[in-house]
Amino acid sequence: MQSTREVLTDSSRTALLFILTPEKLPILETGRAVQSLLQEKLPLAGLTVNRILPDSADGDFLAARHAQEKVHLAQIEHDFAKLPHYKMPLQATDIQGLTALQHMATLLEQAGL
Repeated sequence: MQSTREVLTDSSRTALLFILTPEKLPILETGRAVQSLLQEKLPLAGLTVNRILPDSADGDFLAARHAQEKVHLAQIEHDFAKLPHYKMPLQATDIQGLTALQHMATLLEQAGL
């Protein structure tokens, strides 16, 4: 029987996928986690950047959030350039139930995952 470490470090069987939002603290936390896992030689499948505001978001408040989010998305692109990125838009409601999960699976597939 293989040890847990052997299974976790075998990139043909295992890869870790980070999920983060385009905000400062999640970017910093993900950066630390990615570095730690790379030092341990654990395979990383990439990043899913979740809850991205749609370009159609309107109003002054959302416009300011959208501008700030673009800065954070650029930081994610820079800081994690070696990892694939899968961008997921902010959904209008919470993800609950099989239909919503199937929709999210479709969005992940469309994003390249």
